[in-house]
Amino acid sequence: MIIALTAAFAVFAVESIAAIEPARRTVATDEARLGLNPQMANNVTAITAGLILVVCALCVAAAIGVARRNAGARHAAMGLFGMLGFLAFAASLAGLTATPQSPNAVYGLACGVANGVILGLLLAPSTATDVELAEQERQWLRERGYPLVRDHPVHGAGRSRVR
Repeated sequence: MIIALTAAFAVFAVESIAAIEPARRTVATDEARLGLNPQMANNVTAITAGLILVVCALCVAAAIGVARRNAGARHAAMGLFGMLGFLAFAASLAGLTATPQSPNAVYGLACGVANGVILGLLLAPSTATDVELAEQERQWLRERGYPLVRDHPVHGAGRSRVR
């Protein structure tokens, strides 16, 4: 679910960057109200799309950590998806109550709800127990000197023992 939600935003960001037009385009009404000329509007679009891609990279990193049952990644993902869900929900409410209603407000609301579902799954006691057991198992293996998968000479960084 995390990867699907992140992929949608990454596609949006890449399409936004691809849609940047030369400076000769006419200024749209919203951009004109903000006092942006065409070049400034292109710059704002590029910066926004870049920030979205950075957040997508953070989401993918958090998803990989959660899949590996890493406690730190779980906590980071809770903060990340909680913040994203709050921002998406708040922005969509503003779009839904505006006159005329924003055409993408429903998508923002769906995104906020999806982030809330992800946060709920991360906060679930079963998830916390699973991650805690995985951390305990890794600690037990480290204490006894067993090589972890990431430390295996074939599968890891070339170290044969945990140091």
